[in-house]
Amino acid sequence: LPLQRGRCVRVVAAAGPGLTDLDLQLHDPEGELLREALGPEDTATIGVREALCPERTGIYTLTLLAAEGSGPLAWQVLGPRPEGAAAPSAAPVETHPVGGPPGFLGDRLRDAHAQAGEGRPAVTAVHRAELTRSGTTQLRVPTRRGRCYLAIAAGAPSIRTLSIRVRDPFGQPRGEAGPAPQPAARFCAATDGPLEVTLKAERGYGPVALQIFGPR
Repeated sequence: LPLQRGRCVRVVAAAGPGLTDLDLQLHDPEGELLREALGPEDTATIGVREALCPERTGIYTLTLLAAEGSGPLAWQVLGPRPEGAAAPSAAPVETHPVGGPPGFLGDRLRDAHAQAGEGRPAVTAVHRAELTRSGTTQLRVPTRRGRCYLAIAAGAPSIRTLSIRVRDPFGQPRGEAGPAPQPAARFCAATDGPLEVTLKAERGYGPVALQIFGPR
């Protein structure tokens, strides 16, 4: 975890059914144990009862331990907004035309949105690229914490299938879809900030289009 000196954070984690004892450990950049939370509960927190404000900037290591049982779990790091960041606004997000200008790829995006778009408005312009076999293209998408989005892609007839993968700044998966001719991946943001959407040509090559749709 990249943490900054003096900027206090909280770590919260919760286990799903089957995992009855969840522990947390946070080590400093030198590998020394800085803080830990031991069970036997299915939730664990660091920095909630006692403030966690690192004394130096660096990369810290967070370890989640399934001390008893097995099953799904989720965790999140909460902290202040980055310096200079604007406060969240209640104003609606900027919208763009679904599919962009008229054309083959734009029409395919509009068709896919009509089937899987859930009526969501487009929050990015259409991202276009030319992909080789197994080639990829990336799009960084500004997101708001707690809001869910939908990435839809389409390709030329020479592309048989595409896949979409979404990752957060820590490399953690947030959503994926495909391989499919017109994949649609739903993803939700855990924090304010950009997520990286990767579009890959699984079979075939040629021009592709990708667009992101946000909350209604």
